[in-house]
Amino acid sequence: MGADYDWVRELNRDAVKPDVTVILDVSADIGMSRVDSRGRDGNIFEDMDFQQQVVVRYRQLKDKLEEEVNLLDASRPIEEVYMELEDLVQD
Repeated sequence: MGADYDWVRELNRDAVKPDVTVILDVSADIGMSRVDSRGRDGNIFEDMDFQQQVVVRYRQLKDKLEEEVNLLDASRPIEEVYMELEDLVQD
């Protein structure tokens, strides 16, 4: 929602670090088509411009976070994404 990254990081400085960080990465177009397939409810998260900004910000986290970030291509079939995710969390 436009919050300053450094401010958010400061808020979370004492938080427990995750064992595994995974971002299910999908383009805004695919994300919005998934929203359309289930029916929009009119909330602010269901706006293409907003979704494009969210995609960019999440992809930037890979370079900003101290921990390793696993970016998974979630545009693939759900079975493939699940299998890769399962491998990551079991290691």
